[in-house]
Amino acid sequence: FFFFFFFFFQAEDGIRDVERSRGLGDVYKRQILESGLKSESMGVVFSAIGALCSLIAGVDSGSTKELHKYAENVVNAAIAAENSKDEASIARVLDSISEVAENEATFFRRVFPQLCDAMLKAAARKDYDNEKLRHIPLEVLVSILEQIPGIIKKNKAQLWSICASVFDIMVSVEEGVDESWLKPREGYNTDEDLNPDDNVTFGMITYDRLIDTFDDEMFPI
Repeated sequence: FFFFFFFFFQAEDGIRDVERSRGLGDVYKRQILESGLKSESMGVVFSAIGALCSLIAGVDSGSTKELHKYAENVVNAAIAAENSKDEASIARVLDSISEVAENEATFFRRVFPQLCDAMLKAAARKDYDNEKLRHIPLEVLVSILEQIPGIIKKNKAQLWSICASVFDIMVSVEEGVDESWLKPREGYNTDEDLNPDDNVTFGMITYDRLIDTFDDEMFPI
């Protein structure tokens, strides 16, 4: 177990080099990784996912192709974290997935429909203590679509599900809004007033990204 955790702690702290050789050391590393992904302990699985995602996000695309076979494991971990109802685990896995989506979106090409379903489910939850956690799954999907727009062109319904999820977040209003929210000052909502963590601003930015990514036929407004 010492070697297992040493390997993963190295990766999570920023391994940015993948050995080109295919010697005995690589075999051991793959065995350790696969043991972690298959562990009965979800904590170990989430550590393995974090290490895997850090590796994928930190090296060039040509070095990660052999790791693409683990994409389904990453999706399954997202589902398991969501089912656990443990917010810390959900945030941990979502952050790992987001890192890959931003840096190596092609990792999710084969499993995008399943990933999309898992991310939409995570974004639909309204009982997070930190409601901004709902933003991350949608940021994951949009980051992938910006890099690989063709991944969803045969499934317009899925794109509209993403749009609906964004809108649902935009119209979510916290309880106990104050008087200034109910009666905004004249000229409010200039660019200087926008807070990227605000649900409405998040939605506006996300829609702008989608509009810039797709043509009118795919994304009619």
